[in-house]
Amino acid sequence: MTGFNNNRMAPCCYLWIVACALVLALSACQEKVGPGIVEAALDTTKVQAEHSGCKDISSAGSLGSADFGPECMEWSFDGAGTLSLTHVNAVYNCCIDSVMVTVIVGNQVITIVEKEYLENGGCDCICPYDLEYQVGDVDPRTYTLTLLSDNELAGGLEQRLEFTLDLNSTPTGSYCAE
Repeated sequence: MTGFNNNRMAPCCYLWIVACALVLALSACQEKVGPGIVEAALDTTKVQAEHSGCKDISSAGSLGSADFGPECMEWSFDGAGTLSLTHVNAVYNCCIDSVMVTVIVGNQVITIVEKEYLENGGCDCICPYDLEYQVGDVDPRTYTLTLLSDNELAGGLEQRLEFTLDLNSTPTGSYCAE
């Protein structure tokens, strides 16, 4: 009867470990953005958005009862890699502490996730805000920009805007939801 040979097992185990590490490394190149949305991320940035105060506190209301005008995205591209964005009439809780923005820039896709953080659990009303933030290392090309909102009222991720953004032909502009 032959005994167990550790010398022949070591290279096999080593190759198995290297293969597993390679699979894990390759799977780390994907970022889960939301339900069913997986995007190969070339650059992921997380920033805190500057936000206005509630734009129209007199008409603040519950979801569905207030009409604040169209939700829009305004942009300005400096040609050197910085994309400045303003989310106009972003509807969030009246008592937000901050809004954190995660931006994922892929080959032809920019995915933005805005997440509200509430003061003391929030208030029982909603308001329109203007949110401003910048994204760096953006190439001048055509993108599909998708804006998702992660807030308490919607109960999770909700798609707010999606449009084509051609930074070569339109370095500044705006898009409004219909």
